[in-house]
This record gives sequence, structure tokens and C-alpha cells, in this order.
Amino acid sequence: MPAPAILESAVPVATIRFTRPDASSEETMRLSPVPFVIGRADTADLRLVSNRVSREHAVLSWEDGQFWLRDLGSTNGTFRNGTRIEREAVQHGDVLRIADIEIALWLDQSCLLNQRELASKLRSWQEMLLGRGAAPGFSPLCDLRSSRIGGCLAVACDTHLSDGSSWPAPGLKATRLSRQLHWLMLARAVELARELPAGMPVLLTLEDEQDAERWTSLLGRLAQGRELVARLPLTATSHDRLAGMLRDQGIRIARQLDLNDAIAEDCDQFWLSKECCQNVAEDESLWAALGDQVQTAGGLGADVVALDVCTEESAHVFGELGCRWAAGPLFGGPRTACELASGG
Repeated sequence: MPAPAILESAVPVATIRFTRPDASSEETMRLSPVPFVIGRADTADLRLVSNRVSREHAVLSWEDGQFWLRDLGSTNGTFRNGTRIEREAVQHGDVLRIADIEIALWLDQSCLLNQRELASKLRSWQEMLLGRGAAPGFSPLCDLRSSRIGGCLAVACDTHLSDGSSWPAPGLKATRLSRQLHWLMLARAVELARELPAGMPVLLTLEDEQDAERWTSLLGRLAQGRELVARLPLTATSHDRLAGMLRDQGIRIARQLDLNDAIAEDCDQFWLSKECCQNVAEDESLWAALGDQVQTAGGLGADVVALDVCTEESAHVFGELGCRWAAGPLFGGPRTACELASGG
């Protein structure tokens, strides 16, 4: 099996903070598109109206895995941390100066690692993933209202096959991965999602808060417009902060539905725990409590997902409760993106 290509050339999310000569308050602007031209001309990506700023004063570009600032022959100079430069690599937290206007450069959390180091780590983890015989699979997500497959849950699969044939193959089996390999699996799943039908959302399980904060933007960049829904880590202590980072990347938010907690209003989707899904049909009190929670979630515009659904009876139960989506053995085991796209 050929090694999957990790998107290493994507420009990381970066912002600049500055105060215009004719204003008193600070502005924040996303560094896009790249190359990003700063100057006095109407065509500049950042237009600074000052006689000390040249028409095309400087340009920020992305080359060889890092940002570079280059002076474009300006009269009054381009500076990095107080030193006049012609062309120099710039990093998170640097203070740039265009003539007499200071600009602070801020990179997304995932970019605090040197990008070359990041690419090297991704390649290393990729080899470890392949060495474990693991690859991302997609568990079908059934719309309980229409009985159609309308999404998928990304899962890590064991691809070691008893007959020695090559991957992909039917009957992928879910497996557990280390934290690092789990994140590589998610990244690869988001890449492979381009093979899925347009409009089919991909659900992701985030397992570690620190890793989620560090690598969230990687998933956002790989998505390329694909709808992603990420369930926040069960052990997260800063739900609001992490949810904000995900939303900044265009990723929708899911939480596990906990009967002991109030329904969060900032959530797009709730997942029922496997324990709830296994016991709801036999436990009337659980049925009633879940019904109230599902109704409350629906009133807030959030869908509810039932997991590990094994029988038509349980699927009917969750449909009656008001759940929108269900995943589990009833709808088939993990499949490749191509198999899911073709209805295999």
C-alpha cells in the first residue's frame, strides 16, 4: 500500500494586529491571501495610508515551511523586532514595522512548532500507523427519519488481513491507537473524505484536550470545505475555549449527552454514550430521562446521535426518542471512503 500523502504545504492560519495611523484602536486581520502585500497603494492587501509608507512597501510570503517578510525597495524601511531587514524569516510573536507602523504577527497554536519539524513528525507517525496495520475507516451514519446513509463516523481500523491481501478489504475491524496516531488517523480521514459524496458530514472523536488545541487547525486546513463535526474530549476542562478554536476552523461542535448535566446551548450535536444506547430499551426511567434530554436538545436546534445500534428494535427506539442519527453494527461496520461513496 502506498504511503498516504499528508498535506504539508498548507499555509497555517496567521493574523496580524496593528493600529492604523489615522485610528486609535487596534485592528486584527487574517493574513490572507499569501503572498500578502503591505503598502499605500489601493491594490495592497493591507493598505496603510501614510506618507512614510511606500506604495508597495513589503510582502509576507510562505516558503519552505515558514513565513518570510521581504522589503520591496521601500524608502523608510521594513523592520523585524527593531532591526531593519531586506528579507528574513518571521515567527509567532514577532513585531514587524512598516516605516513607523508596528504590526504584531500571531500564528495559530498548531504553528508554534517549526513547520519542517511538523512535516517530519507527520511522516514518522504515518509510518508508525502503517506499521501497525491501521488506517481510517468510516462507519455509516443512518438518518433515522429517511433511513438513508447521510454521514459517517471516522474510526481507526485494523487492516491486518488473514489472507495476506492488500487494503482496502471488507470487514475492517476497529482498533485503538496512541494519542499521536489517533490524531494522524483523524488527519488522514479528513483527507480521504474528499472521496465521499458532497454534503456528507464526517464526525470525529477528539480524545485529548491538549492535542485538540494543538492540531485543530490542521484538520480545518485539510477539510477543504467538507463539513466536520468534532465531539469534544470527555475529560476537557476548557470546553468553551476549545469549542471556540474549532468554530474558528469551521468545525461544528458535538458533546456527549450526560443525564447529570444541563444541556449546553453552544452545541450543534449530542452523542449518546454507548452505555445509554445499550440500556435504554430495558430501563423505563432511562427512557424517560433521555427523552427529556433529546427534546431539550432538539429545541436548541441540535441533533442527537445514537451509537452502537445493533438491532432494528433499538433503531426504532431511538427514532421514537427523537434521535436524528444512528451508527453501529445494524448499519454495517467500518468501510473505506470509496466503499461508502459507492454504497458498498
